[in-house]
Amino acid sequence: MKRSVVEKTIHLLIAIAFSIPVALAQSRSFTIQVESALSEAEARSSVAKLRAQGLEAYWVKTTIAGIGARYRVRIGRFQNQAQAKANADQLVSAGAIKEFIVAVYDAQPSDSVAPDESKPATSAPKDPERASDKSGPREKKNPLEAKPDAKIESGPGATRPRKATNAEPAIAAPATAEAPADVKINNGAWTVVKHGAEIDKNLRAIYFVDSTTGWAAGDAGAIYHTTDGGRDWKPLYSAGAADISFIYFIDLNRGWMLGKSEGKTGDEAESGTILFITANGGRTWIRKPLPNVTSLHFIDAKTGWAVGRNFTLLKTIDGGMEWVKVVGIEKLIISPIESSDYNFGFSDIHFTDAKHGWLIGNFYKKARGDIGGVFTTSDGGATWRRVPLMIQTRNNSGGFTPGSLHSAHFTDANTGSITGEMYDGESRFFFALHTRDVGQTWSLYRIPSRATHNSQFLDPARGWTAAFAPRASRDEATVYDTTLMRTDNGGLSWRIDFIARGRRIRGVFFLSPTRGWAVGDRGMILSYEEKSKAN
Repeated sequence: MKRSVVEKTIHLLIAIAFSIPVALAQSRSFTIQVESALSEAEARSSVAKLRAQGLEAYWVKTTIAGIGARYRVRIGRFQNQAQAKANADQLVSAGAIKEFIVAVYDAQPSDSVAPDESKPATSAPKDPERASDKSGPREKKNPLEAKPDAKIESGPGATRPRKATNAEPAIAAPATAEAPADVKINNGAWTVVKHGAEIDKNLRAIYFVDSTTGWAAGDAGAIYHTTDGGRDWKPLYSAGAADISFIYFIDLNRGWMLGKSEGKTGDEAESGTILFITANGGRTWIRKPLPNVTSLHFIDAKTGWAVGRNFTLLKTIDGGMEWVKVVGIEKLIISPIESSDYNFGFSDIHFTDAKHGWLIGNFYKKARGDIGGVFTTSDGGATWRRVPLMIQTRNNSGGFTPGSLHSAHFTDANTGSITGEMYDGESRFFFALHTRDVGQTWSLYRIPSRATHNSQFLDPARGWTAAFAPRASRDEATVYDTTLMRTDNGGLSWRIDFIARGRRIRGVFFLSPTRGWAVGDRGMILSYEEKSKAN
């Protein structure tokens, strides 16, 4: 029986690696981290699969402050980063692995002899948890687990680290508590809304058209309506089995929601998106399939845009009843580094008026995505142009940055903000990008974070982010804690407004700097109202 191309390539790389002199006396060497498992059993299983391919795999246990134990699966030991990356890239090309992180070799393996510095280093990690500001995140096991950074990076380009202070938290994970669910409020403008027991579903989205009228929705088609600023909520029409993750209203009566059929995951969930349309304030809804769509934006009651996976960019001129695919923008999208297994999806779209709009998107594949690009139009979407976006990193090479752009909000044709997540070497960051000159220049502010973020910026200065992460626990059931923070300087520093222990806050909406709301698991609703400082 002939060996596969992958198997031949692996053996060839191992042979090449053995021919390289090994400088064991060197004080610093490198390895490739491929997974950060939550349990020793998972790590052992992954190592066994990698060794079956002829790779020198091992695992090491590490304890992360505020998170707990993690079992890092690694392969190989190398004299320098370039050598490790070169071997890993060849294995990726051969299809033996899908992604990797070059890490400093800082511990002996726990279950095997120390790996030889002549072995290749790569592996196929679990799918990372992808986050979206406007859709429910996929709840999967932690991907490549980075060490929490004790620093917070800030300022344009985020090139100089500064020590974290109480006002500037470096987020590895929210604090934990013994109680299954409670809220610690640091900003007195926030209050937990007390409501009837009928609101018991996980809430994922919230939207207000003015200071009194709003809607909240979530799992199993649950939809609620308020006309008193969020103090009292009434159940509305149920969307059936669809989990609602997005709400948008243009006035008191006309609105749209996006949902996914229960039980579908991954690409199937994206393709199974359902659009709900109402013309009477949510009392009744028209239901329409809208494959791949993840976000919407309406300029008026008739004209709207929808974006999503598989290059999906749609336009409607009748309020969402019929949609037409926008063609031609694919020509502006440059494929990732010599790779054909990536796809492209748009994650958000925002128009400041009928002519000026912004569009963001990302490359994605099963294991990991890369930040794709920013596009803008000044003729109502008839033509689009690509906006240069240089995101500075310290440890990444090549023209693409692992991560994704999540949300976009612009206050006028020149000024706006984009949020997202990125990997820089072994570390993962939440970031905000701001421009005041139509995207000619951008200011980047980032903070270390392993959490999933739901964020909103009203302008380049004022923003909020709800960061939820799994609590370190030996229990089988995953418990999440959320830290909600605010910034008044674009992300240069952040202040903790509240910590919700035992629940995910998955929807944040601010109507103005003084009025906002947040929703989360098991019907949790919080209201923000900044009182006048005048006596």
